[in-house]
Amino acid sequence: GATAVICTVGVGGRRAWEQDVFIPRRYGIYAPVGDTVGPGGSSRALRMIPAMVAIARDVLDLAPNALFFNYSNPMAPICRAIHKATGAPVVGLCHGVMETARYLARVLNAPAEQLRYIATGINHLTWFTQVWVGEEDAMPRLRAIAAERAARPPEPLPSSDSPYESPEDHP
Repeated sequence: GATAVICTVGVGGRRAWEQDVFIPRRYGIYAPVGDTVGPGGSSRALRMIPAMVAIARDVLDLAPNALFFNYSNPMAPICRAIHKATGAPVVGLCHGVMETARYLARVLNAPAEQLRYIATGINHLTWFTQVWVGEEDAMPRLRAIAAERAARPPEPLPSSDSPYESPEDHP
């Protein structure tokens, strides 16, 4: 049998996610993503947990020695529910480290594949404690860029790049 199973699903798809974001907005509740915390995260948990527990039970039946990797949000509640309902060994994963690494590569104007780093933390609370581009210690450069950006006024986000800007376009 398998020694590891990676599971990532989104019950309800994008339409459900949009409702998780935009319904709370109608009532003045704003969430940056809407799939982990607040009303949207709660709604998503209510959709996701039964499906993920069912999948975990199937995995236990088919591959009882497999480690279950959950790559779906809300990550922590799903992992807790799986472990509580099945006793299965479960690990929650977050794409935040990889996304942040790609972002830092853009900030440093460096190819992402040349970036090496040490990151600590969990889920969406990740800190990059060391970053290199090739052999160069990039932390001094990152600190200088951060200081320069902090000294200037914030720029508005371009609305065309954000699915969150037009709630009237979404039910």
